[in-house]
Amino acid sequence: MVTQPRRISAIAIAERVAQERDEQCGRPGSSVGYQIRLEKELPRKRGSILYCTAGILPEVMQSDPILSGVSHIVMDEIHERSMISDFLLAILKDVTDKRKDLKLILMSATLNAEKFSQFFGGAPILHIPGFTYPVQEYYLEDVLNMTRFRPRGNNNNYNRNQRGGRGGGRGGRGGFGGGRAANRDVSDDLPNIIEPYIRTLKRSETQQYPNDQQHT
Repeated sequence: MVTQPRRISAIAIAERVAQERDEQCGRPGSSVGYQIRLEKELPRKRGSILYCTAGILPEVMQSDPILSGVSHIVMDEIHERSMISDFLLAILKDVTDKRKDLKLILMSATLNAEKFSQFFGGAPILHIPGFTYPVQEYYLEDVLNMTRFRPRGNNNNYNRNQRGGRGGGRGGRGGFGGGRAANRDVSDDLPNIIEPYIRTLKRSETQQYPNDQQHT
């Protein structure tokens, strides 16, 4: 069982995991399901994962106090403290003392791991380092240049700035032309540049996916 602090996260993660397993969440024979208040799509009885909100677990324990049908419990986003989550931690501590085979995993990106480890009798701590992905910024003029889009009709500012070339001068990032004056001209005329570009994209999409456009 995997607990989530919010209903939408329990449903969304369950559906995502089912998709990764090439299954449909909650369908007969599926290994992934979810249960929230007033709604549930349960998985098969054995060898399955049930995503639920924290309030579901106490309800399950009313009929099965030691969770005999559960092998692992994962409490995600444990740093989002609530009365129910704190209550669960106290109960699960007693359950794990009685069931040595039950695995309890507490997860959080901002968890005070040492305090929780001490509460559970020196439980081991696993740190999974994160990393960031490089991000490249592109501006509208970059996109227009890369796609080689040219607006139709008379567009004096656009044509003048294109002849001026990119960069140049002391104006920093030059946009279509050189310096701040060129950027100001392009900004004033952006609606006239963007609108035909969007129309071109829509026309290309309609030609590429004609059936999809008929049903939208």
